[in-house]
Amino acid sequence: MLSRESTSTVAQLASEIRTLQSSELNILSRVIQEVAGPCDPVASLPLEISSEIFTHCVPHPNERRGTLSEPLLFLGVCTHWKDIALSTGKLWSNVHIRIPYQLSREYTTFLEEWLARAGTNLLYLSFSGPSYPASEILRLVAGHADHLHELVVPSPVYLDSEIFSPDSGHGVPLLEVLRVQNSYEVDEVHLNSSRVAAIFQSAPRLRRLDLKQRYISGPTVTPPVLHEYLTSLVITDSVASDFTPPLLESLTLPSLMHLEVTSKSAHHIDALLSFLARSSPPLHSFVLNAGKDTWNLENFEGILRLLPHLHSLRLLGDPRIQDQFLRIIGQDHSVLPELTAFSFVRPKIWTMAQWYPRLGRVLSARASTLRSFSLEFVNTDGQVQFCDPTEAMSVGSWRVLQELMEGGMQINIGGQAPNDEKPSEFGADVESGSTEPS
Repeated sequence: MLSRESTSTVAQLASEIRTLQSSELNILSRVIQEVAGPCDPVASLPLEISSEIFTHCVPHPNERRGTLSEPLLFLGVCTHWKDIALSTGKLWSNVHIRIPYQLSREYTTFLEEWLARAGTNLLYLSFSGPSYPASEILRLVAGHADHLHELVVPSPVYLDSEIFSPDSGHGVPLLEVLRVQNSYEVDEVHLNSSRVAAIFQSAPRLRRLDLKQRYISGPTVTPPVLHEYLTSLVITDSVASDFTPPLLESLTLPSLMHLEVTSKSAHHIDALLSFLARSSPPLHSFVLNAGKDTWNLENFEGILRLLPHLHSLRLLGDPRIQDQFLRIIGQDHSVLPELTAFSFVRPKIWTMAQWYPRLGRVLSARASTLRSFSLEFVNTDGQVQFCDPTEAMSVGSWRVLQELMEGGMQINIGGQAPNDEKPSEFGADVESGSTEPS
Protein backbone atom coordinates (compact mmCIF):
# COMPACT_ATOMS: atom_id res chain seq x y z
CA MET A 1 0.00 0.00 0.00
CA LEU A 2 1.36 3.45 -0.92
CA SER A 3 2.26 5.81 1.87
CA ARG A 4 0.58 9.16 2.24
CA GLU A 5 3.70 10.87 0.84
CA SER A 6 3.75 8.56 -2.17
CA THR A 7 0.05 9.18 -2.82
CA SER A 8 0.62 12.94 -2.75
CA THR A 9 3.53 12.58 -5.18
CA VAL A 10 1.41 10.52 -7.60
CA ALA A 11 -1.41 13.09 -7.48
CA GLN A 12 1.05 15.91 -8.15
CA LEU A 13 2.58 14.10 -11.11
CA ALA A 14 -0.90 13.36 -12.52
CA SER A 15 -1.79 17.03 -12.25
CA GLU A 16 1.40 18.04 -14.07
CA ILE A 17 0.67 15.52 -16.82
CA ARG A 18 -2.82 16.96 -17.33
CA THR A 19 -1.37 20.46 -17.46
CA LEU A 20 1.18 19.46 -20.09
CA GLN A 21 -1.47 17.64 -22.11
CA SER A 22 -3.74 20.66 -22.02
CA SER A 23 -0.89 22.95 -23.05
CA GLU A 24 0.07 20.69 -25.93
CA LEU A 25 -3.56 20.49 -27.08
CA ASN A 26 -3.82 24.28 -27.06
CA ILE A 27 -0.62 24.56 -29.10
CA LEU A 28 -1.85 21.92 -31.53
CA SER A 29 -5.21 23.68 -31.84
CA ARG A 30 -3.52 26.98 -32.70
CA VAL A 31 -1.31 25.27 -35.28
CA ILE A 32 -4.35 23.65 -36.90
CA GLN A 33 -6.16 26.97 -37.04
CA GLU A 34 -3.15 28.70 -38.56
CA VAL A 35 -2.70 25.97 -41.16
CA ALA A 36 -6.42 25.65 -41.95
CA GLY A 37 -7.01 29.42 -41.99
CA PRO A 38 -5.85 29.99 -45.59
CA CYS A 39 -8.10 27.10 -46.69
CA ASP A 40 -11.17 28.64 -45.04
CA PRO A 41 -13.26 30.41 -47.74
CA VAL A 42 -14.68 32.75 -45.09
CA ALA A 43 -11.17 34.00 -44.33
CA SER A 44 -10.84 35.42 -47.84
CA LEU A 45 -14.05 37.46 -47.61
CA PRO A 46 -14.32 41.09 -46.50
CA LEU A 47 -15.60 41.49 -42.95
CA GLU A 48 -18.84 43.09 -44.16
CA ILE A 49 -19.72 40.03 -46.27
CA SER A 50 -18.71 37.38 -43.72
CA SER A 51 -20.64 39.25 -41.02
CA GLU A 52 -23.74 39.28 -43.21
CA ILE A 53 -23.39 35.53 -43.79
CA PHE A 54 -23.12 34.92 -40.05
CA THR A 55 -26.25 36.95 -39.29
CA HIS A 56 -28.24 34.76 -41.70
CA CYS A 57 -27.26 31.70 -39.64
CA VAL A 58 -29.23 32.83 -36.57
CA PRO A 59 -33.02 33.40 -36.34
CA HIS A 60 -34.45 36.62 -37.68
CA PRO A 61 -36.34 38.66 -35.04
CA ASN A 62 -39.59 38.16 -36.97
CA GLU A 63 -39.17 34.38 -36.98
CA ARG A 64 -38.29 33.41 -33.43
CA ARG A 65 -36.15 34.51 -30.54
CA GLY A 66 -32.58 33.23 -30.58
CA THR A 67 -31.13 31.31 -27.67
CA LEU A 68 -27.92 32.02 -25.79
CA SER A 69 -26.16 29.07 -27.42
CA GLU A 70 -26.45 30.01 -31.10
CA PRO A 71 -23.94 32.88 -31.50
CA LEU A 72 -21.53 31.08 -29.17
CA LEU A 73 -21.11 28.34 -31.77
CA PHE A 74 -19.10 30.70 -33.97
CA LEU A 75 -16.61 31.35 -31.16
CA GLY A 76 -15.42 27.74 -31.04
CA VAL A 77 -14.69 27.15 -34.72
CA CYS A 78 -11.43 29.05 -35.14
CA THR A 79 -9.77 32.31 -34.21
CA HIS A 80 -10.84 34.01 -37.45
CA TRP A 81 -14.49 33.04 -36.99
CA LYS A 82 -14.35 34.18 -33.39
CA ASP A 83 -13.07 37.59 -34.48
CA ILE A 84 -15.84 37.91 -37.06
CA ALA A 85 -18.52 36.92 -34.53
CA LEU A 86 -17.31 39.38 -31.90
CA SER A 87 -17.23 42.12 -34.55
CA THR A 88 -20.81 41.41 -35.72
CA GLY A 89 -23.19 43.16 -33.34
CA LYS A 90 -26.34 41.78 -34.98
CA LEU A 91 -25.44 38.26 -33.82
CA TRP A 92 -25.91 39.37 -30.21
CA SER A 93 -28.95 41.62 -30.64
CA ASN A 94 -31.74 39.01 -30.83
CA VAL A 95 -31.90 36.72 -27.81
CA HIS A 96 -34.21 34.92 -25.42
CA ILE A 97 -32.90 34.71 -21.86
CA ARG A 98 -34.21 32.10 -19.41
CA ILE A 99 -33.52 33.63 -16.03
CA PRO A 100 -32.27 31.08 -13.47
CA TYR A 101 -33.79 30.91 -10.00
CA GLN A 102 -30.34 31.60 -8.56
CA LEU A 103 -29.00 34.70 -10.31
CA SER A 104 -25.23 34.56 -9.78
CA ARG A 105 -22.71 37.32 -10.34
CA GLU A 106 -21.13 35.22 -13.10
CA TYR A 107 -24.44 35.06 -14.93
CA THR A 108 -25.07 38.82 -14.77
CA THR A 109 -21.50 39.47 -15.93
CA PHE A 110 -22.11 37.11 -18.85
CA LEU A 111 -25.30 39.02 -19.78
CA GLU A 112 -23.48 42.36 -19.53
CA GLU A 113 -20.82 41.14 -21.95
CA TRP A 114 -23.47 39.73 -24.27
CA LEU A 115 -25.44 42.98 -24.49
CA ALA A 116 -22.22 44.97 -24.91
CA ARG A 117 -21.36 42.86 -27.96
CA ALA A 118 -24.59 44.02 -29.64
CA GLY A 119 -23.15 47.52 -29.76
CA THR A 120 -25.61 50.06 -31.12
CA ASN A 121 -27.71 47.53 -33.03
CA LEU A 122 -31.45 47.36 -32.30
CA LEU A 123 -32.07 44.96 -29.41
CA TYR A 124 -34.74 42.25 -29.46
CA LEU A 125 -34.89 40.89 -25.90
CA SER A 126 -37.15 38.24 -24.41
CA PHE A 127 -37.08 37.03 -20.81
CA SER A 128 -38.73 34.08 -19.10
CA GLY A 129 -38.45 32.62 -15.64
CA PRO A 130 -38.99 33.95 -12.12
CA SER A 131 -39.82 37.61 -11.56
CA TYR A 132 -37.92 38.25 -8.32
CA PRO A 133 -34.51 38.88 -10.05
CA ALA A 134 -36.18 41.63 -12.11
CA SER A 135 -34.33 44.55 -10.47
CA GLU A 136 -30.93 43.18 -11.46
CA ILE A 137 -32.10 42.38 -15.00
CA LEU A 138 -33.63 45.84 -15.37
CA ARG A 139 -30.33 47.40 -14.35
CA LEU A 140 -28.66 45.61 -17.27
CA VAL A 141 -31.40 46.56 -19.73
CA ALA A 142 -31.39 50.21 -18.64
CA GLY A 143 -27.85 50.59 -19.93
CA HIS A 144 -29.06 49.69 -23.43
CA ALA A 145 -32.52 51.30 -23.35
CA ASP A 146 -31.66 53.81 -26.06
CA HIS A 147 -31.57 51.05 -28.73
CA LEU A 148 -34.13 48.62 -27.32
CA HIS A 149 -36.50 47.70 -30.15
CA GLU A 150 -38.56 44.77 -28.76
CA LEU A 151 -39.04 43.58 -25.19
CA VAL A 152 -40.94 40.50 -23.97
CA VAL A 153 -41.20 39.97 -20.20
CA PRO A 154 -42.97 37.38 -18.01
CA SER A 155 -44.39 39.78 -15.42
CA PRO A 156 -45.45 43.43 -14.98
CA VAL A 157 -42.72 43.78 -12.35
CA TYR A 158 -40.29 44.15 -15.26
CA LEU A 159 -42.09 47.35 -16.25
CA ASP A 160 -41.40 48.94 -12.87
CA SER A 161 -38.22 50.55 -14.11
CA GLU A 162 -36.86 54.03 -14.61
CA ILE A 163 -36.59 53.37 -18.34
CA PHE A 164 -40.40 53.49 -18.48
CA SER A 165 -40.61 56.72 -16.51
CA PRO A 166 -40.92 59.78 -18.77
CA ASP A 167 -39.46 62.00 -16.03
CA SER A 168 -36.29 59.97 -15.55
CA GLY A 169 -34.54 61.21 -18.67
CA HIS A 170 -34.03 57.62 -19.92
CA GLY A 171 -36.99 56.34 -21.88
CA VAL A 172 -36.99 53.84 -24.72
CA PRO A 173 -37.07 56.04 -27.83
CA LEU A 174 -36.78 53.17 -30.35
CA LEU A 175 -39.02 50.59 -28.62
CA GLU A 176 -41.73 49.34 -31.00
CA VAL A 177 -42.94 46.09 -29.38
CA LEU A 178 -43.68 45.47 -25.69
CA ARG A 179 -45.33 42.24 -24.54
CA VAL A 180 -46.15 41.13 -21.01
CA GLN A 181 -46.72 37.39 -21.18
CA ASN A 182 -48.98 35.37 -18.92
CA SER A 183 -46.66 34.00 -16.24
CA TYR A 184 -47.46 30.58 -14.80
CA GLU A 185 -46.02 31.45 -11.42
CA VAL A 186 -48.10 33.21 -8.78
CA ASP A 187 -47.90 36.87 -9.69
CA GLU A 188 -49.30 39.40 -7.26
CA VAL A 189 -47.91 42.38 -9.17
CA HIS A 190 -50.56 44.22 -11.16
CA LEU A 191 -50.50 47.06 -13.63
CA ASN A 192 -52.36 50.29 -13.20
CA SER A 193 -53.51 52.83 -15.75
CA SER A 194 -50.89 55.36 -14.64
CA ARG A 195 -48.03 52.91 -15.25
CA VAL A 196 -49.32 52.02 -18.73
CA ALA A 197 -49.75 55.71 -19.55
CA ALA A 198 -46.12 56.28 -18.48
CA ILE A 199 -45.03 53.50 -20.82
CA PHE A 200 -46.72 55.23 -23.73
CA GLN A 201 -45.06 58.52 -22.83
CA SER A 202 -41.59 56.96 -22.53
CA ALA A 203 -41.91 54.94 -25.78
CA PRO A 204 -43.01 57.42 -28.48
CA ARG A 205 -42.52 54.89 -31.30
CA LEU A 206 -44.35 51.99 -29.65
CA ARG A 207 -46.43 50.12 -32.23
CA ARG A 208 -47.51 46.97 -30.40
CA LEU A 209 -48.49 46.48 -26.75
CA ASP A 210 -49.67 43.10 -25.42
CA LEU A 211 -50.96 42.82 -21.85
CA LYS A 212 -52.26 39.25 -21.70
CA GLN A 213 -54.14 38.00 -18.63
CA ARG A 214 -53.24 41.16 -16.79
CA TYR A 215 -55.22 42.84 -14.05
CA ILE A 216 -55.18 46.61 -14.69
CA SER A 217 -56.43 48.86 -11.93
CA GLY A 218 -57.40 52.54 -11.84
CA PRO A 219 -57.58 55.40 -11.43
CA THR A 220 -58.25 56.68 -14.93
CA VAL A 221 -55.61 59.04 -16.31
CA THR A 222 -57.00 62.43 -17.33
CA PRO A 223 -56.72 63.81 -19.85
CA PRO A 224 -56.30 60.61 -21.91
CA VAL A 225 -52.78 59.98 -23.18
CA LEU A 226 -52.45 60.51 -26.93
CA HIS A 227 -50.16 58.08 -28.76
CA GLU A 228 -50.02 58.49 -32.52
CA TYR A 229 -47.98 55.41 -33.50
CA LEU A 230 -49.55 52.42 -31.71
CA THR A 231 -51.17 50.07 -34.23
CA SER A 232 -51.84 46.94 -32.10
CA LEU A 233 -53.21 46.73 -28.54
CA VAL A 234 -54.09 43.52 -26.66
CA ILE A 235 -55.69 43.76 -23.21
CA THR A 236 -57.05 40.45 -21.94
CA ASP A 237 -58.02 40.58 -18.28
CA SER A 238 -59.00 37.37 -16.49
CA VAL A 239 -59.83 38.81 -13.06
CA ALA A 240 -61.12 42.32 -13.63
CA SER A 241 -63.79 43.64 -11.33
CA ASP A 242 -66.92 45.22 -12.72
CA PHE A 243 -65.87 48.36 -10.88
CA THR A 244 -62.37 48.54 -12.36
CA PRO A 245 -61.99 51.58 -14.64
CA PRO A 246 -60.82 50.13 -17.96
CA LEU A 247 -57.52 51.21 -19.43
CA LEU A 248 -59.15 52.48 -22.62
CA GLU A 249 -60.53 55.47 -20.71
CA SER A 250 -56.93 56.66 -20.32
CA LEU A 251 -55.91 56.37 -23.99
CA THR A 252 -56.43 57.98 -27.38
CA LEU A 253 -54.96 55.89 -30.23
CA PRO A 254 -55.73 57.33 -33.68
CA SER A 255 -53.51 54.85 -35.61
CA LEU A 256 -54.78 51.63 -34.01
CA MET A 257 -55.40 48.80 -36.51
CA HIS A 258 -55.72 45.74 -34.22
CA LEU A 259 -57.56 45.66 -30.89
CA GLU A 260 -58.20 42.73 -28.55
CA VAL A 261 -60.05 43.39 -25.30
CA THR A 262 -61.98 41.61 -22.58
CA SER A 263 -65.18 43.25 -21.41
CA LYS A 264 -66.78 42.19 -18.15
CA SER A 265 -69.20 44.99 -17.45
CA ALA A 266 -71.51 47.46 -19.13
CA HIS A 267 -69.13 50.17 -17.92
CA HIS A 268 -66.39 48.58 -20.03
CA ILE A 269 -68.61 48.72 -23.10
CA ASP A 270 -69.35 52.38 -22.53
CA ALA A 271 -65.61 53.01 -22.21
CA LEU A 272 -64.94 51.09 -25.44
CA LEU A 273 -67.56 53.11 -27.31
CA SER A 274 -66.11 56.36 -25.94
CA PHE A 275 -62.57 55.26 -26.84
CA LEU A 276 -63.48 54.48 -30.46
CA ALA A 277 -65.40 57.72 -30.86
CA ARG A 278 -62.49 59.70 -29.40
CA SER A 279 -59.71 57.91 -31.32
CA SER A 280 -61.43 57.26 -34.69
CA PRO A 281 -58.87 54.53 -35.45
CA PRO A 282 -58.61 52.76 -38.85
CA LEU A 283 -59.25 49.44 -37.09
CA HIS A 284 -58.83 46.41 -39.39
CA SER A 285 -59.12 43.53 -36.89
CA PHE A 286 -61.04 43.32 -33.64
CA VAL A 287 -61.21 40.56 -31.01
CA LEU A 288 -63.83 40.96 -28.30
CA ASN A 289 -64.48 38.71 -25.30
CA ALA A 290 -67.83 39.70 -23.84
CA GLY A 291 -68.83 38.78 -20.30
CA LYS A 292 -72.28 37.43 -19.53
CA ASP A 293 -75.14 39.73 -18.52
CA THR A 294 -73.01 42.84 -18.92
CA TRP A 295 -73.68 43.99 -22.44
CA ASN A 296 -75.49 47.06 -23.59
CA LEU A 297 -76.68 45.77 -26.96
CA GLU A 298 -77.57 49.22 -28.18
CA ASN A 299 -74.02 50.41 -27.51
CA PHE A 300 -72.67 47.37 -29.34
CA GLU A 301 -74.37 48.50 -32.54
CA GLY A 302 -72.84 51.92 -31.98
CA ILE A 303 -69.40 50.29 -31.69
CA LEU A 304 -69.84 48.48 -35.00
CA ARG A 305 -70.85 51.68 -36.76
CA LEU A 306 -67.57 53.27 -35.65
CA LEU A 307 -65.56 50.61 -37.50
CA PRO A 308 -66.11 51.25 -41.24
CA HIS A 309 -62.70 49.81 -42.22
CA LEU A 310 -62.91 46.60 -40.17
CA HIS A 311 -61.82 43.49 -42.11
CA SER A 312 -61.81 40.80 -39.41
CA LEU A 313 -63.93 40.31 -36.27
CA ARG A 314 -63.74 37.59 -33.62
CA LEU A 315 -66.39 37.40 -30.89
CA LEU A 316 -66.06 35.27 -27.75
CA GLY A 317 -68.09 34.96 -24.57
CA ASP A 318 -71.78 35.77 -24.35
CA PRO A 319 -73.61 34.15 -27.34
CA ARG A 320 -76.23 36.90 -27.26
CA ILE A 321 -73.74 39.42 -28.58
CA GLN A 322 -73.04 37.09 -31.51
CA ASP A 323 -76.77 36.82 -32.22
CA GLN A 324 -77.03 40.59 -32.05
CA PHE A 325 -74.11 40.90 -34.48
CA LEU A 326 -75.82 38.65 -37.05
CA ARG A 327 -79.02 40.65 -36.74
CA ILE A 328 -77.24 43.97 -37.23
CA ILE A 329 -75.12 43.08 -40.27
CA GLY A 330 -77.96 41.07 -41.79
CA GLN A 331 -80.38 43.99 -41.71
CA ASP A 332 -78.04 46.87 -42.54
CA HIS A 333 -75.30 46.35 -45.11
CA SER A 334 -73.87 49.80 -44.40
CA VAL A 335 -72.51 48.42 -41.10
CA LEU A 336 -68.97 47.00 -41.53
CA PRO A 337 -68.99 47.37 -45.33
CA GLU A 338 -65.38 46.10 -45.67
CA LEU A 339 -65.77 43.01 -43.44
CA THR A 340 -64.16 39.96 -45.09
CA ALA A 341 -63.96 37.48 -42.18
CA PHE A 342 -65.59 36.87 -38.82
CA SER A 343 -65.53 34.07 -36.29
CA PHE A 344 -67.45 33.04 -33.18
CA VAL A 345 -66.47 31.08 -30.09
CA ARG A 346 -69.49 29.89 -28.14
CA PRO A 347 -70.78 27.05 -25.94
CA LYS A 348 -72.07 23.98 -27.75
CA ILE A 349 -75.82 24.06 -27.18
CA TRP A 350 -78.83 22.52 -28.90
CA THR A 351 -80.37 25.87 -29.81
CA MET A 352 -77.80 25.99 -32.62
CA ALA A 353 -80.47 24.27 -34.71
CA GLN A 354 -82.52 27.46 -34.78
CA TRP A 355 -79.38 29.55 -35.25
CA TYR A 356 -77.97 27.99 -38.45
CA PRO A 357 -80.69 29.33 -40.79
CA ARG A 358 -79.97 32.89 -39.62
CA LEU A 359 -76.26 32.33 -40.15
CA GLY A 360 -76.88 31.04 -43.66
CA ARG A 361 -78.98 34.08 -44.57
CA VAL A 362 -76.33 36.51 -43.30
CA LEU A 363 -73.48 34.72 -45.07
CA SER A 364 -75.47 34.68 -48.31
CA ALA A 365 -76.35 38.36 -48.01
CA ARG A 366 -72.70 39.27 -47.47
CA ALA A 367 -71.24 36.76 -49.96
CA SER A 368 -69.91 39.49 -52.25
CA THR A 369 -67.42 40.70 -49.60
CA LEU A 370 -67.12 37.88 -47.04
CA ARG A 371 -64.30 35.41 -47.61
CA SER A 372 -64.33 33.26 -44.48
CA PHE A 373 -66.34 32.30 -41.40
CA SER A 374 -65.43 30.00 -38.52
CA LEU A 375 -67.35 28.75 -35.49
CA GLU A 376 -65.60 27.16 -32.52
CA PHE A 377 -67.35 25.36 -29.67
CA VAL A 378 -66.04 25.36 -26.10
CA ASN A 379 -67.08 23.48 -22.98
CA THR A 380 -67.73 24.97 -19.55
CA ASP A 381 -63.98 25.03 -18.84
CA GLY A 382 -63.28 27.02 -22.00
CA GLN A 383 -61.64 24.06 -23.76
CA VAL A 384 -62.20 23.77 -27.51
CA GLN A 385 -64.57 20.96 -28.52
CA PHE A 386 -64.29 19.33 -31.93
CA CYS A 387 -67.54 17.98 -33.32
CA ASP A 388 -69.46 17.03 -36.43
CA PRO A 389 -70.12 20.38 -38.19
CA THR A 390 -73.47 19.16 -39.49
CA GLU A 391 -74.79 18.11 -36.08
CA ALA A 392 -78.23 19.71 -35.46
CA MET A 393 -78.04 21.30 -38.94
CA SER A 394 -80.93 21.03 -41.36
CA VAL A 395 -80.56 19.90 -44.97
CA GLY A 396 -81.52 23.42 -46.07
CA SER A 397 -78.80 25.08 -43.98
CA TRP A 398 -76.29 22.50 -45.13
CA ARG A 399 -77.09 23.25 -48.79
CA VAL A 400 -76.66 26.98 -48.24
CA LEU A 401 -73.20 26.45 -46.72
CA GLN A 402 -72.22 24.08 -49.53
CA GLU A 403 -73.18 26.66 -52.17
CA LEU A 404 -71.19 29.35 -50.38
CA MET A 405 -68.11 27.13 -50.20
CA GLU A 406 -68.45 26.28 -53.88
CA GLY A 407 -68.45 30.03 -54.50
CA GLY A 408 -65.07 30.36 -52.75
CA MET A 409 -66.01 31.16 -49.15
CA GLN A 410 -64.02 29.32 -46.46
CA ILE A 411 -66.31 27.93 -43.75
CA ASN A 412 -65.15 26.07 -40.65
CA ILE A 413 -67.60 24.80 -38.02
CA GLY A 414 -66.55 22.80 -35.00
CA GLY A 415 -62.97 22.44 -36.20
CA GLN A 416 -63.68 21.38 -39.78
CA ALA A 417 -65.56 22.32 -42.94
CA PRO A 418 -69.05 20.87 -43.53
CA ASN A 419 -68.39 17.83 -45.73
CA ASP A 420 -70.25 16.58 -48.78
CA GLU A 421 -72.47 14.24 -46.76
CA LYS A 422 -75.95 15.51 -46.02
CA PRO A 423 -76.86 15.84 -42.34
CA SER A 424 -79.35 13.46 -40.74
CA GLU A 425 -83.06 14.18 -40.87
CA PHE A 426 -82.90 14.76 -37.09
CA GLY A 427 -81.31 18.11 -37.81
CA ALA A 428 -84.22 19.08 -40.04
CA ASP A 429 -86.75 18.07 -37.39
CA VAL A 430 -84.99 20.06 -34.70
CA GLU A 431 -84.89 23.16 -36.87
CA SER A 432 -88.55 22.88 -37.75
CA GLY A 433 -89.35 22.75 -34.08
CA SER A 434 -91.16 19.40 -34.22
CA THR A 435 -88.50 17.58 -32.26
CA GLU A 436 -86.72 18.63 -29.07
CA PRO A 437 -83.49 17.04 -27.93
CA SER A 438 -83.74 14.66 -25.04
